[in-house]
Amino acid sequence: MPAEEMSKIKNEEQLYREALEEFAAHSYETASINEILKRSEVSKGSFYHHFEDKRQLYLSVLDQVAEVQAAFAQKRFQEIRPVGRLDFFILLKVQGRLIMDFSQIHPTQAAFLRRVRMEGTALQAVIGQRYAVEGIDYYEHMIEQAIARGELRRDVPVELMGRLINHIMVNLQDFTSASPVTGMPDENGFINQLDYLLSILRSGMRR
Repeated sequence: MPAEEMSKIKNEEQLYREALEEFAAHSYETASINEILKRSEVSKGSFYHHFEDKRQLYLSVLDQVAEVQAAFAQKRFQEIRPVGRLDFFILLKVQGRLIMDFSQIHPTQAAFLRRVRMEGTALQAVIGQRYAVEGIDYYEHMIEQAIARGELRRDVPVELMGRLINHIMVNLQDFTSASPVTGMPDENGFINQLDYLLSILRSGMRR
């Protein structure tokens, strides 16, 4: 067996699954490493050989969820690609709809991401350094392409529009009331609020 395989933690997949469940159900501070290790049948010695602390595990889970979310989005965009180039705001609506669909198909991952947004300032700073810049860069690239196509006005700074859209898309579910049972927004309400938000953006950004 290769040395890198030997170094892998026993029950690694189960560890991540149980950590996801724990972090989705509890805040970072109240989530229990002992419960995660107990349910995944991983010893403390093995865990601390591979992870420095709870934060490293938490961020590793976040990385995995981000990969699942990215794969989900990529597959969906491949399905709609044959219809041709999409208008900038239609593309934003597709991305917003992806958030709703992801919540329905991957409810535990979605619950975890909702918890992530509610964490304390110190942890948010670490998460922001890890992901926020990447998201802003993505939307700035979209905006620059839309400006080149003549869809958006040129007199508004690209960075400002990129930061605004990134903030809205990351926190999109905060604009809609969530079900007290599932924690997810009502589908019709979500789409209506998304349309309102895009209408506001369109009126300010459209050329």
